[in-house]
Amino acid sequence: MSRQGKLFVVAALFFALAINLIVYHKVIIDWITCLQSDQIRNWLGALSGWAAALAAVITIRVMLLTDRNVNRRHMQLLSRQDREATVRAERFLNPSYTELDAVDKWANLLVPQIRGDFRIERDAMEYILNRTGQVVTRSQFLAGEYMLDGTAAAALVQIQTALPEAMRIFGLITNPGIPLFDEQSNRALGIQMRELAVGRMCLLAGMRKLAEEYQITLEHGAEPTRPMTLSLEATGSLHHS
Repeated sequence: MSRQGKLFVVAALFFALAINLIVYHKVIIDWITCLQSDQIRNWLGALSGWAAALAAVITIRVMLLTDRNVNRRHMQLLSRQDREATVRAERFLNPSYTELDAVDKWANLLVPQIRGDFRIERDAMEYILNRTGQVVTRSQFLAGEYMLDGTAAAALVQIQTALPEAMRIFGLITNPGIPLFDEQSNRALGIQMRELAVGRMCLLAGMRKLAEEYQITLEHGAEPTRPMTLSLEATGSLHHS
């Protein structure tokens, strides 16, 4: 029964009681006058006890209803907060996970083949470095990075630290004017690329964990479309077979 229905029933009962008191008031008065004073006191004492019990029942009922309403509002608030958190996680993960996963696949394929001279695959290296930078500096990614666990958050810091240094060194060794390429600089770039690889691996794992927690479907990055046989000619140009 709805609340309005319950109020209607209570009002009807009180109205019926009032009508009965009006109709039978003489009978009630005659009955009371016939009672002895001790009987009246006993009757009033019993009536007060029943009234107290009724008041206690009503109070408990009101408290239970109030507690139920508070719990319902609390659950509604938690549900709304969960939906908002899921939306934030969705914006954080997509499309960043897909893009970073594609970068990771290209890097895992290329870097071991060109670590002796990173100039061999200049376009691919620029893609790896630039796309990584685009992902980890995107506003919607930065807005949700607090949702990562400790390991993934540390991996993100590792990427953000290694990436500028890797881009700086790569810019030096591929400078079209005065390229500053030597074994030491190439080795230094290799160290930063390894830092990026470890950071990507841990960050991607943390993003998958977050997606599982919020039941979000992730799309994996595309597989590299061409197997590479790399050869650097005397001119420095690259041929793919």
